[in-house]
Amino acid sequence: MHPTVAGPQLPTVDIVGLATHLLPLHGVVVQARFTGYSQPSLFHEPALRALLKTVSLGDLEDEPLITLIAPESGRAHYRAGDGYRFELIAAHPAVEKLSALLHGLGQSHQLSPADPRVPFGRQFRIEGFTDPGTGSALADGQSLPTYGIRQWQLEQAFWRNESHVRVRLQSPLRILRAQADRDNRKGEARFINDATELRANFLGRVWNSLGHLARHLGYHLVAPPSAPLAPAADAFFIDWDYRSGDGTGKPMGGLLGWLDLDLADGHPDWLLALLLAQRLGIGQRRNFGWGRFRLESAEGRGTMVGRQRLIGVLQRAAEPDNLRQALVHALAAGDCPEALRDCSPSAVQQGAPLPPAWQRRLDDSRTRLIEGDYPVPDLHGQIVFADSGKARPLAVPPWFDRVIQRAVHQVLASDFESLMNDSSFGYRRGRSRIDVKQRIQQSHREGYRWYFEADIAAFFDSVDHRRLHTRLAALLGDDPVQATVLRWMAAPVEFMQRRIERDCGLPQGAPLSPLMANLMLEDIDAEYAAAGLRLLRYADDFVVLCKQREDAERAHHLAEQTLADLGLSLKPEKTRIGRLGHDGLEFLGFRFLGDLAVDRQKPTAGVRPPLHIPERSWLAALIAREPSLYPHIERRYLGVPEPPPTEIAAAPAPMAHVPSANTSEPQPLATRPEIVPPVPPASDPAVPPVGQADAEDGDWLTDTTAPPSPDAQPDEGQWLCLLDDALIAQRQGRLCVLTQASGGHDFAWSQLEAVLVFGHSRITSGAIHAALDNDVPLHFFGGSDGYRGCLGNPRRHLDDLDFVLLQRQRFADSAFTLDLARSLVAARIHNQRETLRQRLRDSADLPQWQAELSALMQQLGPVTSRNQLNGYEGQASHRYLKALATCLNPPFAFHERNRRPPRDPVNALLSLGYTVLYTRTAGLIQAEGLHPRLGFYHQPHGRHATLASDLMEPFRHLVERSTWTLINRRQVTPDDFITTDAHGCRISPRGKRLYLARLAEAFARRQTTAENSHGTWFQLMRQQLKALRGALLEQQPPWFYRMR
Repeated sequence: MHPTVAGPQLPTVDIVGLATHLLPLHGVVVQARFTGYSQPSLFHEPALRALLKTVSLGDLEDEPLITLIAPESGRAHYRAGDGYRFELIAAHPAVEKLSALLHGLGQSHQLSPADPRVPFGRQFRIEGFTDPGTGSALADGQSLPTYGIRQWQLEQAFWRNESHVRVRLQSPLRILRAQADRDNRKGEARFINDATELRANFLGRVWNSLGHLARHLGYHLVAPPSAPLAPAADAFFIDWDYRSGDGTGKPMGGLLGWLDLDLADGHPDWLLALLLAQRLGIGQRRNFGWGRFRLESAEGRGTMVGRQRLIGVLQRAAEPDNLRQALVHALAAGDCPEALRDCSPSAVQQGAPLPPAWQRRLDDSRTRLIEGDYPVPDLHGQIVFADSGKARPLAVPPWFDRVIQRAVHQVLASDFESLMNDSSFGYRRGRSRIDVKQRIQQSHREGYRWYFEADIAAFFDSVDHRRLHTRLAALLGDDPVQATVLRWMAAPVEFMQRRIERDCGLPQGAPLSPLMANLMLEDIDAEYAAAGLRLLRYADDFVVLCKQREDAERAHHLAEQTLADLGLSLKPEKTRIGRLGHDGLEFLGFRFLGDLAVDRQKPTAGVRPPLHIPERSWLAALIAREPSLYPHIERRYLGVPEPPPTEIAAAPAPMAHVPSANTSEPQPLATRPEIVPPVPPASDPAVPPVGQADAEDGDWLTDTTAPPSPDAQPDEGQWLCLLDDALIAQRQGRLCVLTQASGGHDFAWSQLEAVLVFGHSRITSGAIHAALDNDVPLHFFGGSDGYRGCLGNPRRHLDDLDFVLLQRQRFADSAFTLDLARSLVAARIHNQRETLRQRLRDSADLPQWQAELSALMQQLGPVTSRNQLNGYEGQASHRYLKALATCLNPPFAFHERNRRPPRDPVNALLSLGYTVLYTRTAGLIQAEGLHPRLGFYHQPHGRHATLASDLMEPFRHLVERSTWTLINRRQVTPDDFITTDAHGCRISPRGKRLYLARLAEAFARRQTTAENSHGTWFQLMRQQLKALRGALLEQQPPWFYRMR
């Protein structure tokens, strides 16, 4: 085809004309062998390019028509005797240069430097040349046409039947951003680095690269036709430098991954261009072998033959020395089978034989690993419980499979090490949290004062296997190991004779999981490196050190954006911006104040917090499928023996039910339902009082109403509180509650707003369906009354979301929140004054104490900030507790409030009581549809339920009265407490049981309000919640409980 002239400069050529000048391509495979140890970096192409430049005496410096393929790329270690090969491809005009280059390679041992840092130096010998198609030997300097016009046309015929094409990148792709987008960027930040940019820029770079080749040949390539759509992509940026023998670094980072193209409506010239480009490469550093890709159909078929390594990862992992090293590691870790417990790791290291049966098993696994059909077994589910109450569900391979995984891990970790960024410290040999500590201290000395700290939410349970496959395929090419690794990562879990399938996540407990985690998180490392920010990452925890707050905010935004691209998110309670010298950074067990780092003590164990199960874990999936298993898991957490099998079989638990996390809380012998109507303050004369009769002192939560008759109904909009050991069922269209002591009670669904289930009550599937059908949410609480979750209609959650948005908006109004806080503090001080009046009525100092509290109440009116309110409240609490201390019977004494840990028995009881009050309050807040972490008085921090801390203030005296009563009645003695310097004062199981029983009585006892209404703690707290909800809606004034 003859080109046409485009103006006075270069003649114009279309894509077909360009092909006639470039084709046929000539190719040759260079066969080589190492004569000594060599350690190339992860990508071999730049070092091979350096070799070619040396043997060509610089003649290849600007030659774009010769490129190379390095199928061995990705392997980091070679020993003497290991084979090697790479392929050279030249367009037709460069065949003579290729011949000269091949001749020079035959003499390369005479030119290569004798430097062990040069991976393809004198320890690298060329053994010959072969035809890429047939494998037959070629003479020095000889190459054969491997891809001509005929092959190009045959490929066109194949791909015209494919409307959707996947482009799989086989070496890093470097594409500069548009000029306008890179004006203010430096270094690697000038290059596109994510899937969105790849979709937008790939086709343009294909045409530009071919245009560059056309200009080299003296032509101008016609303008590209309209580009087809690129509907999907998954790509990641490799931040990588090539270092020459003198240690000089050259940035060579680029994108790896894939993108899909829709060629159905595209111009046919795009297919022609893609077929040429997949043979020659695109983008910057193309002559280094960068920018290579392969077209694949939807079924994974293609017209370009894949190239595998001479020795794959599985074969290297199966080498006897590597397997023995993995075996020694597993033996040293312990937990080995009984038959191997007499095998000394050091003896095995020296070559001692295994027992015959195990040696046969090892040999069989080695054979199957080499053949690529190693059977991946199921994982064993195990649960580790943290002091925080969080369950860590592990998925551990059988012991022998751990040996095999370890063998593969040793090979891959060594290969991938050069890929890992200097900012990554977790799960890497020779790196630890101590290194992170020293980096933070050094950074502070260099002027880094701000930090952005974050943790990735449910990272190990959330990793997308498809994205992991993208990374493995990009780094391992066609090596069969990637399929084996993916099977390991997706293996099902066996637990309690159940099998749980997994479609995402990395099994915590598998030897390969940490390496896969670092591989996935390289995206974050690369993004921060390109942005010029100082990142320190340890697995899924990381901190970014900055000199300005603006940089810390930029780091926050970058983390959210990068993680969103991976389908991940930040954990809100562990995400914050602060100053090293002021706020104090806590990271990896250290607390940093300036450049001072203190190794932090683990928190003291006190009341065991409610059990928390990660929501995306295999354990959560199992419980969602079989809720009745939850009590047994909780017993493991608490260390409580399992009940007899008959009891287990008869005790199904609801899906959202998470029982008590406190073994010491007593269980009542008899309970019955408590009706909690939504009654506004009784100062409204039209509203009847809550309940009809006062209860006798000392009863449980059964004292608020007489057992209802079968026809008795609660008023519309009431809560039904089921306190413990009840069976909840559906009978004749009504809610039926059965208890051992008080029999059965029926309630109409239509008149219930919600059902609150406390402790170990059981619920049938029929009742669950009826609750959903009647739009009555079921709220579940643990035995210590921590809120565990809700089972209800999704529409309610949407309504709650709207209200939470209103709550956030109203609580952002400082004037509104100040008025609320003023009323709240006034109610707290009022109840302190009334408690002293009841407790110290015979004390001569009572009038003075009451006068001091009254004076503080009067000063609340003119306050202008919550800090002032907090100051007055602190003064009132100090005077109040000092007065209460005078009526405490010896040998107990109270001097001041202390906590975390409490240092004396009184403070230990107060801390426990406040915790119970806090968790109950937080649960009722959520049942009412308010957000517990959006408060109006206390300062928010982490996952703290700030609103619970606010609303419990008027009821704190219940805890204080219960504490004094328990001590003064001598129900506890000093023997019920153990005090140590390390752990403070701890309550014995007996003392805790008695105290929690006393608290339960206090919460169940009917209180009289200042407005002369009556109600239990449940009823009065709901009254507060209803009033607060009305205040947020501007429908009624707020109301906080004041005792009479």
